[in-house]
Amino acid sequence: MNIIKTICITIFLATIVYSSTGSVSGTIASEGQVLPGANVSLIGSNLGAVTDSVGNYLLSRIPTGKYILRVDYIGYESQTKEIYITLYDLDEKNETGSVLIDKLGVDVELEESKDILKGNALKNVNFELVSSALGLNEVVVSAAKRKQKVTQAPSVVSLMKSVEIRRQVGVESYLRLISGLKGVDVNYFGVQGAQINARGFDGAFNTRFKQYNDGVDMGEIISGIVNTTLTSPPKESIDRVEVVFGPQSTLYGPDATTGILNILKKHPRTDDTNEINLSLSDVNKMRVGGRYSNVFDKFSFDIVFEGLIAKEYNLGNTEKDADGNYVDPVWFYGVYPDSSVDDFPWVEDWNNLPDTVSMTESDGWAAGYLDHDPTNPLNDRFYYFLQEDVYGVMDQDRYNFTGNFYYELGNDKELSLSISKESGKGYSMGSVSPIFSKNNSLNIDTKYSSNDHSLRYNYKNQKMTGIVRYTIAQSQADIQKDSVFNYMPWSKVWSDILPNNNLNENIVLLGNATRHILDYQYSKQISDVLQLVSGVDYQFVNPETERKNLNDYGYDQITKEYSGEDITEYRYGIYGQLTKTFSDDYELTASIRFDDHQYYKSNFSPKMALVKDNFLNGSLKLIAGSAFKAPTLTDRHLHNNLLNIQPIEVPYWGPDNPFFPNLAPWAVGVDSTTNPYDPEYVASLHAMASGNSRGFEIIDFNDNNWNFIYDEGDELINRLTVEPLKLEILNSIELAYSGLLNQYTLLDVNFYINRYKNLKAALGHIGTTGRNYMKIPDMEALTPGVISLMYNTDGTVSEAAMSCIGGVMGTGADEASAIAYCQGVFAGMVFNSSDSDAYIDTAMVYGDKQPFGNSGTNTEIRYGDGSVIDRDIWVLTYQSIPIEVDFYGLDIGLKYFRDAYEVSANLSYFDDSDLEAKRHKAENFHNDLLDDSDNDSTYINYLDFFNVYSNTPRLKYNFSLTLFDLYFNNLDLNLSVSGKSSYEFLSGAYKATKEGEENPELYFEGSNFHINKGTIGGDMFLNMNLIYSLNESLKVGFGINNILENESVTFPLTPKIPRSFYLDLGYEF
Repeated sequence: MNIIKTICITIFLATIVYSSTGSVSGTIASEGQVLPGANVSLIGSNLGAVTDSVGNYLLSRIPTGKYILRVDYIGYESQTKEIYITLYDLDEKNETGSVLIDKLGVDVELEESKDILKGNALKNVNFELVSSALGLNEVVVSAAKRKQKVTQAPSVVSLMKSVEIRRQVGVESYLRLISGLKGVDVNYFGVQGAQINARGFDGAFNTRFKQYNDGVDMGEIISGIVNTTLTSPPKESIDRVEVVFGPQSTLYGPDATTGILNILKKHPRTDDTNEINLSLSDVNKMRVGGRYSNVFDKFSFDIVFEGLIAKEYNLGNTEKDADGNYVDPVWFYGVYPDSSVDDFPWVEDWNNLPDTVSMTESDGWAAGYLDHDPTNPLNDRFYYFLQEDVYGVMDQDRYNFTGNFYYELGNDKELSLSISKESGKGYSMGSVSPIFSKNNSLNIDTKYSSNDHSLRYNYKNQKMTGIVRYTIAQSQADIQKDSVFNYMPWSKVWSDILPNNNLNENIVLLGNATRHILDYQYSKQISDVLQLVSGVDYQFVNPETERKNLNDYGYDQITKEYSGEDITEYRYGIYGQLTKTFSDDYELTASIRFDDHQYYKSNFSPKMALVKDNFLNGSLKLIAGSAFKAPTLTDRHLHNNLLNIQPIEVPYWGPDNPFFPNLAPWAVGVDSTTNPYDPEYVASLHAMASGNSRGFEIIDFNDNNWNFIYDEGDELINRLTVEPLKLEILNSIELAYSGLLNQYTLLDVNFYINRYKNLKAALGHIGTTGRNYMKIPDMEALTPGVISLMYNTDGTVSEAAMSCIGGVMGTGADEASAIAYCQGVFAGMVFNSSDSDAYIDTAMVYGDKQPFGNSGTNTEIRYGDGSVIDRDIWVLTYQSIPIEVDFYGLDIGLKYFRDAYEVSANLSYFDDSDLEAKRHKAENFHNDLLDDSDNDSTYINYLDFFNVYSNTPRLKYNFSLTLFDLYFNNLDLNLSVSGKSSYEFLSGAYKATKEGEENPELYFEGSNFHINKGTIGGDMFLNMNLIYSLNESLKVGFGINNILENESVTFPLTPKIPRSFYLDLGYEF
């Protein structure tokens, strides 16, 4: 009896178990053609099937529960659908399913979604696949911070997948990898540098386009700049790159102004590729990178690494002609070497200088030449040549080691940990000069994620040391020399000088800082037609630069004392986004964000998008939004001192002064016995780059009581206020369409209109202050008056001149010295008696007094809080330009795909004619002022537009042709063409305009380092990549970049891009 009972129970349980399984079936097709051999799988199980000769599939004996059904077919985009296998077919039993599913332990919230197919024997679960090359059904996550088809995203999105990344030989930087995407504007500089922007207002230190690695800001903590020579995830880790255009502050906060870029990394459960890659080139660049991944039940991980070394391209400033002369040197003028040195070979008497003197480095001195003007000593200059290439010495390297670890908690919940260690050295383009940096950073990211929730904590610690290339070059040319005055090579700067602090610390920038980010997001399908995304993020930053980059606590090079306070900063943002689905495939997405910041306080960012899906085989989008760009830590707190940029190493008076060799105190009406100034004072001008969080007040005055401060008794000449930095605001409206023209052709087009307010200018000079800054009389302008006093109308020497010359010669001076001395005396008489305004407004300094007159014209600069900036300072800062400018653009992308080849073409048009018209009015008014011409007073309202450029080409284009299985299987060829129209660029010290030789105000007067060589762009680049798969594991790639070897400059004052050859070897295992 017991045996019979046992058998019955066993049969009953077996029946229950057998009946608790189900099935799913359907057809896989594309454009009406069935696809035999397509792979069909259930993610999370080992069940799968392959379609038969007519495209049908069947999966049976599927245990009850929730699954993701996935279809893969070579050459087509993967597709997925969520299904529930229930105990019974719900329609047959007329059940809601909720009670039964509750008993089965299935998630009720997910079950209630009508998007999920439910039943025991699901039939006609069909898939219509789209060619993977067209990308119409690609899923993106960055536009709305949730998964959705690219056609449904509430923004315009460009996408690059890993398969496209693999087609590019010798390219490792993610910015260079995506440079062919529609709407993207990537400027190259050097062997591996790149800077991204979109839709106008690029710059030398641009942070308007945010860049993320798996949702984490990649920007340097202090400045916000992304230096891709130092920070670029190994390409082996990249699954795809999503570029979202237009205002994105509603979800991403400040600085996501013109768009964002987000790198999505591979997950070992969906991409288990193990690989190692080697890249070699003829331009002394080598890279090795790899990835290893594995899955152990609920635990999975991957390890990614990269090592890269590269020698920078040459600018060409050290090239010489057949006679050994420099062809296009970089020079600095400086003080004359001490003529008392015994072996000084070329100047013995300051009063008897030759017109020109040339030297080479073989003489044991810095190479250069003296340009002497015997009629005007103020024009005398000694030009020191930089004897090594500006860029070619800046060798670069980058090392990255990253571990990603994942643990499944069940029910689509996951815990992940990512640890990334990065180090290297390279340069970015600063406002004044390339900034060469050494970086060592640690990034730890941990995240909990589920269908509805995600919680992230990110920690970053960076140790960074940077130097301004301009200052190093100047030091190499005319300041820093060893004991025998030999030239100091770049290698000594890093190996010998900096570690021992032998080189003045004012050129060193410290970028040490830590950052903490806490980010929570909640995503919920509230109903069948309503989707919610909301979140809050918090960021805390703690920089420690020791007053060598920011104005935090540390030793100040100018005041020679410790000052400042520690800087910490926080911000937080709260955002919400609702998506409402209407009938006929309409979706309306509305989002808003509130940000609060320690410095710029609160701000709101709104955005709306209306999407019509299934419109002409695609989708139509109308998008409107607003974003803001906030001042960075660098913008607000910059504090960098550059000492002795204009030194004079002789006392103000006396026969050794090369500018006024015979001016004595009594020549300017000051009794030497009562003179209040130190005759041995060595004058020197310093530069200070300062952030602008407080504003400035600039006061020009006549210092009538000679106490060097503006107070009672002084005469006010002019007063100017510089306001603290404001938020940049971008308002935008956009219309976009993406869809299939036919089964082989995808069209992607968008038109936008933007309005920009409060543009932040690059670092610029606002004034020079201190006891030694004077407006020096123009000696050339005074010459006619001097001649009239020294000579009679018949050309004979006047009685007054004879008396002066005789008196000086009576002291033992020779005749030439006496004449020169008296010329200075009469020049002072002419100036003091004529109310002359013939000044040379110069930053060159000559000691603690003005050469002529009894009162000094001084400039005092105060911070907004009233504190006065110290002596002899050439002040630079950032300013918000109170302008409002409109511009618009059109982006067009076309992709055509067949089995044997693929063609893509992109064209972008940018129109800033509104800015150009306003700038021309400002230029006309400004030029009339300089020429003392009558000017149209109505143009005065446009002065703020003077020297404001969008720094964006009017046209940019790229074309790509890929041929598959060329001549024989597994050999692919890719040809790409890209180019930009020539355009003007002005940012900081960089000027590349149509005027060419009309140079910007030099940040440090006395160098051709920032020479304007004309517009940039205007050329075409042709690249070729050939990839052959020897087998499933081994691939070989050969590439030629810049085949035509054009000599276009892609960024001002950077080396030309040469032709280069690359060989890549890749092994997958």
